[in-house]
Amino acid sequence: MQYRWAWYRFAVFCSEQEITEFTEETVAVYLQFLTTERTEGRFKEWKYKLLRKTVLVLQEVNETGTYQWKLSKHAGAER
Repeated sequence: MQYRWAWYRFAVFCSEQEITEFTEETVAVYLQFLTTERTEGRFKEWKYKLLRKTVLVLQEVNETGTYQWKLSKHAGAER
């Protein structure tokens, strides 16, 4: 349920930014947005981690066609 909510938030972000294609640039822009929101205190750490992880899952599926569950890298170390 949390992933569904987080993917919905990503879809809303893309809609608001008029982003229509999933690319590495899209992911980078979204990750920068999340980092800024966290830094400025608008996102709690748990929300930042969830939103970040969900877009990275989408990116892996987009690149490989699958997703391998694993421990996440520290949120400060971008992929």
